[in-house]
Amino acid sequence: MVDGSADDTGYDEDPRVARIHRKQVFKTDTLPPISERAQEYARTHPNSWMYYTDSSLPPDAPVTLSNVTGGRYIDERGEFTRTWMNPDFVPQPAFAKREFHNHFELVLWRALYGHISIGDLVWAFAENSHLVVVDPQTRRPEVAEHVDHKFGQTRRGVLVFTSEPLVDPAAGPVQLMAGTDILDLYGTDEELWLRINDSPEGNGLGVEFGIDDMVLLQRQNHVHVERRAAEQEAAGGSTTRTAAETPAAQPQPGPPVDARERFFGSMVAGAVGDALGYAVEFHGIGMIRRQHGEGGVTGPVLRGGVAEISDDTQMMLFTLEGLIRAHVARRIEPRDNDPVPEVQHAYQRWLHTQNRPWEHAGGPYARRLSRPDGWLITNRGLFADRAPGSTCMSALFTFAQTHQHATPQNRINDSKGCGGVMRAAPVAVWSNDPGEVFFTAARTAALTHSHPSGFLSAGVLAVIVHQLLRDVPLRDSVRVARDLLVRWPEHEEQLRALDAAVALAERGRVSPEEIEEQLGQGWVGEEALAIGLYAVLATDDLRDALLLSVNHSGDSDSTGIVCGNIGGAVHGMRAVPPEWLRTLELREVIETLTNDALAEFSPGPPTDPSWTQRYPAW
Repeated sequence: MVDGSADDTGYDEDPRVARIHRKQVFKTDTLPPISERAQEYARTHPNSWMYYTDSSLPPDAPVTLSNVTGGRYIDERGEFTRTWMNPDFVPQPAFAKREFHNHFELVLWRALYGHISIGDLVWAFAENSHLVVVDPQTRRPEVAEHVDHKFGQTRRGVLVFTSEPLVDPAAGPVQLMAGTDILDLYGTDEELWLRINDSPEGNGLGVEFGIDDMVLLQRQNHVHVERRAAEQEAAGGSTTRTAAETPAAQPQPGPPVDARERFFGSMVAGAVGDALGYAVEFHGIGMIRRQHGEGGVTGPVLRGGVAEISDDTQMMLFTLEGLIRAHVARRIEPRDNDPVPEVQHAYQRWLHTQNRPWEHAGGPYARRLSRPDGWLITNRGLFADRAPGSTCMSALFTFAQTHQHATPQNRINDSKGCGGVMRAAPVAVWSNDPGEVFFTAARTAALTHSHPSGFLSAGVLAVIVHQLLRDVPLRDSVRVARDLLVRWPEHEEQLRALDAAVALAERGRVSPEEIEEQLGQGWVGEEALAIGLYAVLATDDLRDALLLSVNHSGDSDSTGIVCGNIGGAVHGMRAVPPEWLRTLELREVIETLTNDALAEFSPGPPTDPSWTQRYPAW
């Protein structure tokens, strides 16, 4: 619940200060009255929590740790007792679910609503190469006078837009220009303003700066980063510029971590680990230390203001979407409980996002559909080429041609690459039976990776996460997965790697060189699982685990996503560093899909027609 007022202008009193149209919202330290509906819920859900979200959100908004205002505990009698107020609550703007056409619009939105600093926004503006300007004949942005009604002044301004759809259709032709070129052209004019998205179409993403102030902020940011890097290098620390320049706040006591929060943590922390590792994938530890300091990467390495995800998170999301659609199909028309066909369909949609025509990528599904369907494929950010694995690509092309699913018995290659395990964690929600979870995860991985270590590693990871969601301690979760693993033929290699990870964790944190010596580099399934699991076992918090999992020679994004999948399920969503989360690419997509999965696999899944349009049942 949010009690406050909104001010859409939000101008500072000093007309020379960078001005931002920002919503003003105020937190509350009370929860709404207990309604009859809440009392009825409490009677049927003893020993649990009821949470309350920001009332300004639309009804279908995803529930995350940051938009929960607090909660009430329901005791064993089904009665409300104590309350909890969420210290991490962040009020969300009304257009939190709007579509962003590029990364800079996402960065701008975050700055407008206080999630990142103005300095980070200016940095992203200077780095951005896709700003739209009017009047290409002059080959420079238009300079025009406009009236500032707040201060009663007529001022000269340069008008630019973050994407073409935000340009007033009557404005005429447009061209692209890099942000740094705009600053170079006009940065010495003390009377000129930079106006971004100043049109009805740009409502909600409008911002205005004194252009010389912008240049000054950019220079100050460079100086600050260089000074900080020099200080850290002298102290033996990292030279990486992270999303936040201050230490993260210590976690505050709150309600117990429940299964919902653990699954959110697993999916989101997996993506965070992937983004941390993607920046240094293919780098040896020597190069990582030279570029980021003796301690290696200490936080997200930003490109255009965001921490980019790799193909690992892309495929993890399509795995989860395939499972949701399979579950919807089973509810509508009960049949066998095998979700592999729907997951295969999801992977063919992912293949299409990798610059492959649907008629070539879809295989048998393209015969029924003229274009890929569902909500996930509409998110254009997923169409980025992030070094997809050649095994995944070739296996999916083979299916498109043959229409035959690969299985642990019907093998199409001898690859044990980590492309199977890095996408397997979502299978944890498919069934209450850990044996079925292992079987399903192994089969979905075997669609592309036919070596036993390529698909058995996926089964182990999914079962570990499955058990953690049920409050089973991590080491016991590993034992459950191990017991299921040894029932499969050709399990010996995966078993040795799993046991090696547990044994190495007994020694605590070791050097990246020793990680490589004992566990490998993570390029193959059993090694990626071993390194990710070791990092969680050897540390006490999620931040340390993620950094340990990516600072080594090898496939850092895959070891990072595995670590995040496990560590997020251990510690919950609350353990994800907020300053890392703010810069995560496609965060809204990841959280929305995760929330939708929790809704679909809940006791009362959605039944409205829009749900089957969002997740078609075939």
